[in-house]
Parts: sequence; C-alpha cells; structure tokens
Amino acid sequence: MSGLLDQVTTIRGRFVELRPVSGEDFPTLYRWRSSFATVHQLNFRRSITTYEAFVREIEAMLPSSIFLLIRDRKSGEPIGYSLGYNINPWDRYMGGSIFIEPGRRLRVYGGESMVLCLDFLFSRFPLNKVIVETYEFAET
Repeated sequence: MSGLLDQVTTIRGRFVELRPVSGEDFPTLYRWRSSFATVHQLNFRRSITTYEAFVREIEAMLPSSIFLLIRDRKSGEPIGYSLGYNINPWDRYMGGSIFIEPGRRLRVYGGESMVLCLDFLFSRFPLNKVIVETYEFAET
C-alpha cells in the first residue's frame, strides 16, 4: 500500500486494535457504507453505490488519508474505523472522524479508539489540531 501509512504497524490498546485499512476490509466497509441506519464519513451522501464504485472511492482516498480499521482486541472482529483527512500542512491541522458499529457504542471502544488515533496522529505528523465534528442529529 502506498501513501501516508506505509510504515504503520498495528496500534494496540486494552480493548481495541487499529491497523491500516487494506483490500480485505473493503467488504466490511462497504456493508457499513451501504447501511442507511447511520450517517458517517463513508456514506454522508446517503446514496446507493455499487461495490466497484465504492472500491474506486476508497482506493483514491487511501494515499492522502489516515484510514484505520478498528477491531475488538479480544475477538478480532472489525467494529469501526478511524479516518484522518484533508491534511493542511501549512496551518498544521486535519479533519478526523470515527465510526463505531451501533451495538458497540457508549462503551469503551469509541473512547479508546479516539485516544489511540489522536495520539498516533499528533506523534507522527506536525499537527496543532484535529477537527472532529459531532452532528446535532447524532443519536449516540
């Protein structure tokens, strides 16, 4: 894989692991993207797309993004993702988002994932801030 994550290894916490997204993760990401139950970074347009078009979007995004799959450390199951995007090296900031499957929210997974991801971003990139938005309509 080429891009910003060439040298990244798995980031381990007590409850979750984060690792760079790869082709083997595309079916899971597509399942999340295709669900209208939740609005998140991969499906913000709220439209239906083919798997092939989705793969093209992700592959185009990977070289300029920090895209990490979040897995439950105990079971190894994918439970979400973390995405860093729109890096602005001049002003030293970037956007960030996190998605955790609905059944795993309001538990330790999202919080630990966010802390691990932010620690990684600030230690590896010359950033002053990461902008993360929570929308008013977000249920959890």
